[in-house]
Amino acid sequence: ASYFKVGSSDCKIYLGDTLLYPQEPPAPQYFTITSLAANNTITLSNNRRQSSASTFSYSTDNGTTWSTFSLSSGQTQTIATLANGGTLMMYGTNTTLGTAYNYGHYFRATGNYEVSGELSSLVNGSDVTDTYIASGASRTNTFAQLFSGDTHLTSAENLKISSTALPQSCCNGLFRDCTSLVKAP
Repeated sequence: ASYFKVGSSDCKIYLGDTLLYPQEPPAPQYFTITSLAANNTITLSNNRRQSSASTFSYSTDNGTTWSTFSLSSGQTQTIATLANGGTLMMYGTNTTLGTAYNYGHYFRATGNYEVSGELSSLVNGSDVTDTYIASGASRTNTFAQLFSGDTHLTSAENLKISSTALPQSCCNGLFRDCTSLVKAP
């Protein structure tokens, strides 16, 4: 049996005992690194020529606890050392991660790994809408060079960029010289 339950600020629609409306929003699909090696140290470097720091949050326990760090120009942050099969989830509150002329943020690992989830979560957490990613010239080169030169990246098959209106050169050189990469998005 279907019925409506309407209250002062409550409107719910059921089909039998199954709640049809409102539905819980889907959980954000944060950018995720999965280690394919034991004792795999993951770092992120910032070689942007800008004075503002970038900020990231990360979890190594599937989102139960989160830690935050800021990364200024010229700095490298060791984020985690993962076991084989261990995961690192990340999101950020940043305008962009890359700039032109090979300056930007880049990941490195000491062992093989794969990436998945929503790449856009590195710039604005769970807001990965077309409006956010495509707006403003400052979004140009957003993810440029992010994995460039990392010979330990083996798969990006499940990496997503949900936006359909990407700015100019958004992913310029994203996987340049990733010689172990066998599965692209």
